[in-house]
Amino acid sequence: MTTMRPLFHEIFLFLFLLLSFASASGVGSQRLATPQEEQEETINHLKQIAYSNPGSPVSIDAWRQILSHDIDPKNLEAHVMLGWMLMATPPHQEEGIRLLENSFNEEKVSPTIDYNLPQTYIIAATIGRYRSQMHEYHKARKFTKIALELSKVHDNNDGGDLCIQMQLANMYDWFPNSTQAADDAITSMLSYSDKIRSQDATMIFLGP
Repeated sequence: MTTMRPLFHEIFLFLFLLLSFASASGVGSQRLATPQEEQEETINHLKQIAYSNPGSPVSIDAWRQILSHDIDPKNLEAHVMLGWMLMATPPHQEEGIRLLENSFNEEKVSPTIDYNLPQTYIIAATIGRYRSQMHEYHKARKFTKIALELSKVHDNNDGGDLCIQMQLANMYDWFPNSTQAADDAITSMLSYSDKIRSQDATMIFLGP
């Protein structure tokens, strides 16, 4: 019997170490995370960093990491949040606007931005104003029209936001790419000018 004690001792020690390793590593108690779950965990971790440091370089870097090719380049939330922050930084305004534009494009993000949110109206109007200032009137009209349609819902106004209509009525490309583009711009301007005139003219002079 004395010759068996060392063997029992070794077996016991081996089993103890094996169980300790399994417990520490999660083997036998937890299943391995799927690649999708690991991706979601990484995204949530980076979001936590971004929201904990709003507007800071750390936040910008976290959103950029989410949009990297190996994590989630079509992440809608990252497009909107990073785009909005960069838009407020003059050297990066163009990049910020492009990211915000992407949020409306199903080829760039999944899912696309929710048109039922009031923020979507603000984003579309902001893109429209920026593109108009850059004399990129084709894009300006596209997003300003989106803003106008959304304003009809959020303002409960069949005509939509009057300021937005006035922007469209005065949005003319002085250097159109073609005769057709010039004709389309003029048609659009006249259309919105007529809509404004058809509304009660006193609306323009209403005070607060």
